[in-house]
Amino acid sequence: MTEARFDSLFRTDPGGGIGPEFEALLAGQTALGRIGEADEAGRVIAALTSPAMGWANAQTIEIGGGYCI
Repeated sequence: MTEARFDSLFRTDPGGGIGPEFEALLAGQTALGRIGEADEAGRVIAALTSPAMGWANAQTIEIGGGYCI
């Protein structure tokens, strides 16, 4: 089984547990100019677990808003 990896580019509760300065620093390093919301990752996970993705396997899907591209 592959290991799931979640980085700190997502806000998981109000404020995300990080200060506004650090959030701004992270947001400035993404193509979208903001950090992600948990429901955005959830939508990708829901799509990947749907029957439509039955033949997709052994892939790495980055959900990072274009972090450091």
